[in-house]
Amino acid sequence: MSVESLKERTDLTVDELKQLMEEETDIKKYKKLHFIQLKEEGYTTKEAYKLANIKKTSAYLTLKQWNNGGYNALIRKPGGGRNSKLNTKQLNELKKNIQTHKLTSAEDVQQFIKKKWDIEYTITGVKNLAQSQFNIRLSQNIESINELTDKLEKHLKTLEKSQITNEDVELIRLTELISDEHNIEVSKKLFYLILRSLGFSNKFSSTLLGITTVTGSNWTTAWKKNGYEGLKRKKGQGRKKRNVK
Repeated sequence: MSVESLKERTDLTVDELKQLMEEETDIKKYKKLHFIQLKEEGYTTKEAYKLANIKKTSAYLTLKQWNNGGYNALIRKPGGGRNSKLNTKQLNELKKNIQTHKLTSAEDVQQFIKKKWDIEYTITGVKNLAQSQFNIRLSQNIESINELTDKLEKHLKTLEKSQITNEDVELIRLTELISDEHNIEVSKKLFYLILRSLGFSNKFSSTLLGITTVTGSNWTTAWKKNGYEGLKRKKGQGRKKRNVK
């Protein structure tokens, strides 16, 4: 049987595991395959992870990953963050449905996962999942982003003029801007700024929106320097393409 076929299975024999190990070039995967091999040969978990030279926590995670998705689940994909709540079979089915039914919004994918497998994902989690696993960028409905701002508007309207601080004035401005904004990327930036105005930390706000803290800080700088216009991506901005030699 080919190595690629073996990688799709979780019921490998010891000889088949050794076949995979002979072809493995990633030392981390090799150690985990060795650990699985030792377990199959009857060693205890403690004996196996010591002989395979991996940590105890890594050993138990390896067992869970192997049982859920075999070889392909052993090492997280670069930039993938936490391991997916979906196994390999479910991920393949999800990708097929996204493409077949043209599920383009994070909300649609979130609802599909909940209905199909009763697994909860946040909007940010769904977007990160699609990006890391399938290299698919999902949109986010403006309505869902504005749920918080609707509540903010109601709250701000109850304030008396004498109670309004400079921070409230900025919050009101941001709220008005996001309510009228139809560009999803600009809306995301405004939403981040609203969270920061409400007192949430850069780390919390960035994590919630699935961006790095550096990106969040850059958005804050752009806002303070050029206001709303600073949040718009100008033509020619972004990373420069490099020629591949």
